[in-house]
Amino acid sequence: MKYSLLRNLKIKTRLWILFFSIQFLVGVIVFILYNNSQKLLYSTDWIIHTQVALSQIESIKKKIVDLETGQRGFLITGNEKYLVPFNTSMSEIYADITAFKKLTSDNPVQSTEIDRVKDLLDQKIAELNLTIKLRREVGFEAAQEVVNSDLGKDLMGE
Repeated sequence: MKYSLLRNLKIKTRLWILFFSIQFLVGVIVFILYNNSQKLLYSTDWIIHTQVALSQIESIKKKIVDLETGQRGFLITGNEKYLVPFNTSMSEIYADITAFKKLTSDNPVQSTEIDRVKDLLDQKIAELNLTIKLRREVGFEAAQEVVNSDLGKDLMGE
């Protein structure tokens, strides 16, 4: 029946119907492609955001390791040169944490977690500073007692 309706129309009318049908299909395809490309761009932005956040986390972890490395070297030797990585990391780690918090400010769960990590880091740095102070002022054995208490190990575990 449909075919007979089209068959009764003039050829010019049929061509116009075909032309507008093709235009409509092209418009639908363009609309779908545009929406999909927007979703792809949005997803790509989130992937980049995630990679930057992971890189920031790695930087923080590296600085924590540098803090511990410098502290251990100094505790064992008493030589101040071993505190260079400790002092460098101390001057940079809080800036990294602030940058990470700003990067994840759109995620309340992450913001809460970074606050928790910062509190633990504060405790860890206090423990590291205590052992360094004890090594300087009292001696190796006093610093060793704090290390043997596993306070620093437990903080790192958290």
